[in-house]
Amino acid sequence: MKRIRSISALASCTVVLTAVGIMGCGQSGAPSSTVKGVVTVNGSPAPAGLDVSFQPTSEGRPSFGSTDTEGRYELSLTATKKGAQPGENVVTVQVIEEEDSPLPAGLADIKILKKFSDPATHKVVVKDGSNTIDLEIAAE
Repeated sequence: MKRIRSISALASCTVVLTAVGIMGCGQSGAPSSTVKGVVTVNGSPAPAGLDVSFQPTSEGRPSFGSTDTEGRYELSLTATKKGAQPGENVVTVQVIEEEDSPLPAGLADIKILKKFSDPATHKVVVKDGSNTIDLEIAAE
């Protein structure tokens, strides 16, 4: 009987340790930061369809988002994971033209400040946790 209990206890410990190991094996160092904000053009909300990206100045994965009809954006690391790499990031805002699709209304005439275009030079610091980073992309 003692041998059966020992085997049963060993099996239970193995299951628990395996479960703990699996839960702890997520992406180590995965960003815990979220970034959202409003993109404005001369003080008014930017039109929908502007692409916003944050590229870490050190190692790390870039994050991306796009403006909605009220100029709001929220960054994602992948198609299913919201977030951004904490630390200093270079911000790029651009209009992406697709070959077979016309530009969304209002995007054709936007003049984006050079510091947000290729090569972008505008830097921001993303802190751990929740961040609101608003961007003014055009000069009067």
